[in-house]
Amino acid sequence: MANKNLNGKTINCGFCEKPFYIPKNRFETAKFCSLSCKWKAEITKEKRNCLYCNKEFEVIANRGTTAKYCSNPCKGKAYNNRNGTITTNCGNCGIEIRTSPSRKRIFCSTKCRGIGHRVETFKTNGGVRKALKTRGLIVSCQKCGYSEHPEILGVHHKNKNRHDNRMENLIVLCPNCHSLEHARSIVHSVNK
Repeated sequence: MANKNLNGKTINCGFCEKPFYIPKNRFETAKFCSLSCKWKAEITKEKRNCLYCNKEFEVIANRGTTAKYCSNPCKGKAYNNRNGTITTNCGNCGIEIRTSPSRKRIFCSTKCRGIGHRVETFKTNGGVRKALKTRGLIVSCQKCGYSEHPEILGVHHKNKNRHDNRMENLIVLCPNCHSLEHARSIVHSVNK
């Protein structure tokens, strides 16, 4: 017993506070008298305050440095407040939506996303004219009614934005009516 006390020392357990002997080589690492005390100490809960809502919550002691919020909604709200939110318009219907800068949300709903992706497909797979032709919508000019050679009919964007391929923005025109539409916009811009 005399040798044991010379090489080691007795300390109190970090959990149950019972004295226990540790050898010299474990002076720096030994904190608990047994593994069960170590595990109990690790699952001990601490009280903390949520950084967002300031509500008190319990957290496991070994998560003391990482647990900052009482719930995922508080964490999300804190994240949005920290990074801010941006306001943008839906890529299909144009209504205003709020989103985080990192998410880069383009559409307000899955319905608008589906419509938007179909329009994008039209652009990449041969254009809007091809999409309208496959639907059987290029039959006659919607201004003068010309229908003798439907292959010469073109698609005009009413708002002059070639990227806005919504059906309500498109009109099928013969070459003459299409030229007149563009001539009108030139005359209006010169007169202003």
